[in-house]
Amino acid sequence: MDNLKGAFAPFFYIYNKMKNLLLLLFLIPTLSFAQLEIGNWSIPEDKALHYIGGVAITSISHDLFFEETQDKDKAVIYSIATTLALSAFKEIFIDPKVDGNDIAAGMYGALSVGIVISLDDILKNKKRKRKK
Repeated sequence: MDNLKGAFAPFFYIYNKMKNLLLLLFLIPTLSFAQLEIGNWSIPEDKALHYIGGVAITSISHDLFFEETQDKDKAVIYSIATTLALSAFKEIFIDPKVDGNDIAAGMYGALSVGIVISLDDILKNKKRKRKK
């Protein structure tokens, strides 16, 4: 079995590099579409700021909740709930006009961070299983 792994080592190395390259190639059109306003779709600056705020709140609160609970799943759920609560509080009590799309933009940011953290955990578990 060890000879078999040694013979296919270059293939696995190339496979891992190609996987990273494909991920990058899928991300570039997504980023350029958002920047270039292709297809008459544009993102208002206000919604972009709410998205970034959702990302920031979720990232910071995830670290705090993870330190307290030592459980990634709970920390992701609690941090997304924190972002929802803060977004709703801001829209209801601070803004003169309530806009549900601002809350949705903040939640998109929160879900983006939650998905990335969950994927990172899944990929780390796969690597650990391969090493065993």
